[in-house]
Amino acid sequence: MTSYIEVSIHSEPEDDDHHDLSDLELQQCNSSGSRQHLLQSITNLSKPDCLFTSAAQSSNESYGKAEKRKLMWATLFTVAFMTAEFVGGYLSGSLAIMTDAAHLLSDCISFVIAIISIWISNRPADTRMSFGYRRVEVLGALLSIFGIWALTAVLVVMSANRLIEGDYEIDADTMIIVAILGVVMNIAHGHSHGGHGHHSHSHSHGHSHISRPRSNLNVRAAIIHVIGDFIQSIGVLVAAIVIKFAPHLKAFDPICTFVFSLIVLITTVRIFRDSMRILVDAVPVDVSLERLSAELAYIEGVKTVHDLRVWSVSTGWNVMTVHLMI
Repeated sequence: MTSYIEVSIHSEPEDDDHHDLSDLELQQCNSSGSRQHLLQSITNLSKPDCLFTSAAQSSNESYGKAEKRKLMWATLFTVAFMTAEFVGGYLSGSLAIMTDAAHLLSDCISFVIAIISIWISNRPADTRMSFGYRRVEVLGALLSIFGIWALTAVLVVMSANRLIEGDYEIDADTMIIVAILGVVMNIAHGHSHGGHGHHSHSHSHGHSHISRPRSNLNVRAAIIHVIGDFIQSIGVLVAAIVIKFAPHLKAFDPICTFVFSLIVLITTVRIFRDSMRILVDAVPVDVSLERLSAELAYIEGVKTVHDLRVWSVSTGWNVMTVHLMI
């Protein structure tokens, strides 16, 4: 007698050099030798480990705590230096420094959103949210990006007005001091991010093609912010030195703002794209449906593979459903 088996496979964060399928569930199964053999064959693809077991939850909570610690330290660094930059930018009359300070303000907001998102996304699944709250992470990342883009647009308009009107003065000495502090602060800030590896979790060494996850979107956004801030600080320092020795080239200040704005847009596009792919339930970029289907079809006893679907609930949490005819 022909029967259908529906298999649901979920993946969870894992080590960079391992590939893993987790949380295997068989539904609509009646007892038979062939089904038991099929179960064993699928198990051989990856040792199953339930997403909602206490061990997995413990690992997941540890992962969230590590990311929150990074973001909290980043927030403290950012608030301290943002205040200094706003004061320095006001005293020097530098729009480039004010731009950097405004970018830091957006970073603070982004970090807070990220911390809240991670906290909410770690809540267990319930009867209302059967997949859990992990997609909140994606929404938080998008909210952060939209805020940065809005702020960038305002600064571009201000820079254009400065270039057109040309009626502004810049204190190059103050600008240089603040720029040097900015470079030092961003190096320390970057070290606080880079000093922690991305925690991941794995239970098997299977040969499936649902590959390793990328790190939390909000943490990626935070790291990109740090890189963008560092580049901006270097740019402000260069502009300050130029204006110091060639005051007639004060246009370097608003020009730097244009360049920084472009850098911000470029660095956020990929996170925006990844977030949108998750929201529209696209197949993860590191998953080959053809290879996965072929591997399932190769299992002894499987006649056809159909309705194979793979999508991401959030970064690192892929879901697969498939119907196998045996």
